[in-house]
Amino acid sequence: EVLYSREVEIDGFYVDFLIGRIAVEANGEQWHEKEQLRPGQVDRDKRKYQTLADAGYTVVVLPERDIKSGRAWEVLNKLFGDCQ
Repeated sequence: EVLYSREVEIDGFYVDFLIGRIAVEANGEQWHEKEQLRPGQVDRDKRKYQTLADAGYTVVVLPERDIKSGRAWEVLNKLFGDCQ
């Protein structure tokens, strides 16, 4: 079992999931795919990830397509062992 917190605010940014010092971002296609990007989204994401890294967090970004296909489990299992 992996203990986590959802929607945690860190230095003015919200993290989807926080597992210890690992910030997990679940990037949905609606907000993060090229065709759907809001103005400034790429720069905002870069600032967010850099701010988290500067604060000592490891950032893991899971695109929606990897979550839906199950490939995200490969990343999570490497980080936390068998958590599926």
